[in-house]
Amino acid sequence: MRFTLLIAALLTLTACDAEIPSWMGGKTPKINKLPGERYDVLATETTLKPDEAVQDLPIDIPDQQANDSWISINQAMTVSHPGITGLEDSSSTSIGDGNDFKQGQAPTPIVAEGTVYAMDAVGNVSAHDAKDISNVRYVNSTGVEEDEPEILGGGIAYDGGDIYATTGFGKLYAFDAKTGKTKWKTRVGAPVRGAPSISEGYVVVLTADNQTLAFEAKTGAPLWDHRGIRETAGFFSRTSPVISEGVVVSAYSSGEMVALRLNSGSVIWADSVGSPIKTRAAAAFSGIDADPLVQDGVVYVVSASGVMMANALLNGRPLWGQRIASHQTPWAAGNALFVLTDEHEVAALFKRDGTVRWVSSLKQTDRGRDVTPKLFGPLLAGNAVVVVDNDGGFIAFSPRTGKKLRTLDIPDEVAASPVVANGVLYLVTADATLHAFK
Repeated sequence: MRFTLLIAALLTLTACDAEIPSWMGGKTPKINKLPGERYDVLATETTLKPDEAVQDLPIDIPDQQANDSWISINQAMTVSHPGITGLEDSSSTSIGDGNDFKQGQAPTPIVAEGTVYAMDAVGNVSAHDAKDISNVRYVNSTGVEEDEPEILGGGIAYDGGDIYATTGFGKLYAFDAKTGKTKWKTRVGAPVRGAPSISEGYVVVLTADNQTLAFEAKTGAPLWDHRGIRETAGFFSRTSPVISEGVVVSAYSSGEMVALRLNSGSVIWADSVGSPIKTRAAAAFSGIDADPLVQDGVVYVVSASGVMMANALLNGRPLWGQRIASHQTPWAAGNALFVLTDEHEVAALFKRDGTVRWVSSLKQTDRGRDVTPKLFGPLLAGNAVVVVDNDGGFIAFSPRTGKKLRTLDIPDEVAASPVVANGVLYLVTADATLHAFK
């Protein structure tokens, strides 16, 4: 009986098609829309635009200089405009034990004392003659974990004749830069995000659970720790603390930025970088995944969620802020900061107040869909602001105007930002290969 009534009801609805809702197969009703232009209330993100008030102000950059090392991005900017001898002659060789990077992210190689040091995906560190990278002096395997396919985190640094290395499995160790002989090793108790920073006998690391830990450089003995807010989710990044003038600057995935005394770990000041654009997808991850930049007593930090800030190093006094999101450390030279935004734009800002001088886009679309390859950079070298992508593109911009100067072909699957030393540009690709361009 119930079945018969149901069939009858459906037949009745079929006979009165106009009364059937559209979701049951009826006609879609005509909706009379009010006149006027419509705006997406959630689309509050905007691309960066030059500030009209500063278009007549020049960007001043120093002349090219020779640099003989690249130990970290902050150390590299002590020579803020390194020279490049050319990109015509290239060579390549396998790094570590040749274990490739499945996640497409590699520790940045470093250059010191005529040697290029690079880490493969499982933690092998190889030392290459900078004049002939195929000449491998040794491979140190202290950081390798058995049966682990990829370390996911960590990095390498140089100080005083020693290499200091960290891994995503929580290892910290030191070995002689010339011989590769391990001096000490320790466990830090948590995965390490990026390369260690070394100064005045301290080795400082930043962990994935937002701790800043200090160790004695000679022995690896623990000295002090600082704990930030622990996050349950965030971006995977290889972020390192920065040491300048006896101050450690750490940027956490929670969006916290803290300045700590190097000799004790006590807090000098703290600030927070939140998202001013609450509808950004990235605002769910409010953290900082680029190294802070410290130069001339100012800390520059940019978050993934859309805030770039400048603070005084010694007291944290805010100097200026901008609505910029980035996963890459800015490059500072002369009176300018060069930034690669997460909107795939390269921009030049004035250091003094963060005003925007020029913006150039690298965004690629296909039928409205963003198909831009992963970008690395920027850096200023050879009279150009350089960005590389993992589709095999080397793009050069004028530092003064933002005009695209040249695009060159390089190996694809770039897995780390480029470094420059002694006129040579070095790249690491995801297949665990080191490339040198002379």
